[in-house]
Amino acid sequence: MLQFTIADLVAQLNEKSFELEVKAVDNREEQHNQKTDIPTQPMVDKPEKGAKVP
Repeated sequence: MLQFTIADLVAQLNEKSFELEVKAVDNREEQHNQKTDIPTQPMVDKPEKGAKVP
């Protein structure tokens, strides 16, 4: 049976927390890059639902 001390468990928890924080930062950077890579289009007024378009 595996036995872990509190110190071992805390060390594992800290390591996993750090890994998750790194992944979160990577994801934020990737999302930011995706947003800035999308070409912007001018906003066009859309007719209201049910309105007749000439």
